[in-house]
Amino acid sequence: MSQELIPVELRYFSDLPAMPPTVCAAQDPDLVPLRRQVMGIIWSILGDPAPEGACIRSRLRECLAQNAGRPEKALLDHLLSLHGRPEDDQAEFP
Repeated sequence: MSQELIPVELRYFSDLPAMPPTVCAAQDPDLVPLRRQVMGIIWSILGDPAPEGACIRSRLRECLAQNAGRPEKALLDHLLSLHGRPEDDQAEFP
């Protein structure tokens, strides 16, 4: 796909480094479905053209760059940066 056809918000994402061989999905096949779902979430966030979400998309891109090849870690870091870490006493889920 040529760069002209990729939406502006996704062009930066397409330039991210490839998955490093040490974190290759083939080494842990259990991560493949998770990574596929996470990438769908990430693409939908980055594909949102709303101007008020520009800061959120920018932060997500930073998390992706810092966690190249590990989109699940990137999304987790992104969410924690938005909402903070849960307190230890609130960490239990019903």
